Amino acid sequence: MRINTLEALAAFAVAALDLVGTVVLTYLGVEAELLAVADLAAGEFAVGAWLLVMGAVALFFGLELLGRRRLLPRLVGLASRA
Repeated sequence: MRINTLEALAAFAVAALDLVGTVVLTYLGVEAELLAVADLAAGEFAVGAWLLVMGAVALFFGLELLGRRRLLPRLVGLASRA
């Protein structure tokens, strides 16, 4: 019983860390994209283009790699255990 509780707690902690990483990277990606649009509108093309790429990378890592490929299967696994 105690081992199952510790395993469940560890699985929940890993899922929580994945969730935090997903939220942080997604937030940073959205903020970078907004700043890129503002820089492009102000005529700062080099900085705006760089921020567009970095925002897209952060969104990809946050939503695709962490969110869809890691977090979603963990949450489905946790839900199926319950």
